Amino acid sequence: MQNVNGTFSGLEENPVRLTDYLRILRRGKWIIILSFVAVVGSTAYFSFTTTPTYEAQCMVIVDSQSRVERTLFDVGPFSQQVTMINNQVQILKSRLLAEKVISSLLESGLQDSLSLFRVENPEDLHVGYRRYFARHLQEELSIEPVRDTDVIKIKVKAPSPQEAAFLANKVAEVYQNLDREFSRGEISQVVTFLRDQLQKKEESLRAAEEALRKFQQDEGIVALSQETQEMVKQLVEFESLYQEAVTDRKTYEKRLEYLKSQLGELRRTLETDLADISHPLILELRQKIAESEAKLVNF
Repeated sequence: MQNVNGTFSGLEENPVRLTDYLRILRRGKWIIILSFVAVVGSTAYFSFTTTPTYEAQCMVIVDSQSRVERTLFDVGPFSQQVTMINNQVQILKSRLLAEKVISSLLESGLQDSLSLFRVENPEDLHVGYRRYFARHLQEELSIEPVRDTDVIKIKVKAPSPQEAAFLANKVAEVYQNLDREFSRGEISQVVTFLRDQLQKKEESLRAAEEALRKFQQDEGIVALSQETQEMVKQLVEFESLYQEAVTDRKTYEKRLEYLKSQLGELRRTLETDLADISHPLILELRQKIAESEAKLVNF
């Protein structure tokens, strides 16, 4: 309010000083100290008790068309680059490759020195020794294709950097051996077919030469005319193109036969592979199927 003399009267606010803040902090010092100790203690506990995880990576270059394949096959649009890289990624992620890695490690006798082979719950081994550790390896394995390249990254996690690097290199090594084995089986079958075809063609040429020689002797022909030679030359060229097309077709048929045999082997384990899938969506669908079957039986 303003009085007669023009001066103001009333309560005046006291300014907040630093000592006021210090007094408040002193009152709650135990709460602050206990909170600090709890945070630091829990952080230190988790830091010292949690097993560290290291990740190592290596890279493999996928040869989109090997020299042998370039010699024997004319690879067309069926071997597109992206599809080929994706196929190799799926092979690297497959249980087949993981089991081969586990088998290689078991044969080397290094399982006792690797944390990968530690069993936390022995009851989980009911799925099979190799399959259990193969599944464990798949959980720690990450496969990433490098965009616009023929390179695939292989990443493995492990409690130690040495083990992570060793497992990453082992996966790459087994993948290389598997790819070489697959290519060798495919190429050897085709080469065997071509060798048989070559032998048949040699016999066919000898028979044709003998028939021509006998015809010339019977007809008393010493040499063919120019016109006849041109016709024979054209016939030989046409026959050569025809036989080349037939050989290519049979070659691809042999490749297809080999791939079908490999597919048949994979199909035999498909049911088991599907049974091992632990994706939440798959598990939910299985549960719904079981509930539906139970309702159907009760009905």
